[in-house]
Amino acid sequence: MKESRLLRVEDYAKLICIFYSKKLDVKIDFVFSVYDFYQDFNISPMEMTALLQTAIVSPGDDEALDQLKELVDMVLQVFDTDGDGMISLGEFRHFVHQNILYIQLLGQVLPHKEIIDSFMDNLKNKSALEVRSEFLFERTDCLSEPRPPQLP
Repeated sequence: MKESRLLRVEDYAKLICIFYSKKLDVKIDFVFSVYDFYQDFNISPMEMTALLQTAIVSPGDDEALDQLKELVDMVLQVFDTDGDGMISLGEFRHFVHQNILYIQLLGQVLPHKEIIDSFMDNLKNKSALEVRSEFLFERTDCLSEPRPPQLP
């Protein structure tokens, strides 16, 4: 059986709630889970390299690869406070609480505040059914799915 790659409305709504949450720890947990490819509650040097490589290194650029390795080593020197060679959720949380900009340390995960505010403005003064419909239409735009039928 083929696994569905569609995002359920409930999952989409959960993402919106995470993005719009005022609680920093909710956002930290989400961003960390995106960075943690192996879902082992640590960000390894291999995961950091994969996250940063596409932004920094052109294919076949050995000098840039060396610089990337140095960058990963520098990040570990600062963030790996327990010396295990990885960044734990606790270490990540500690540094993000010190400086919110660290939440994007390995790449942008959260949308810009203006985008979330605009999305939420579209939902004001709408019924639950209209909000559900708005989620469906936003999801189809994001995922290039066929549009659901309009509500009467």
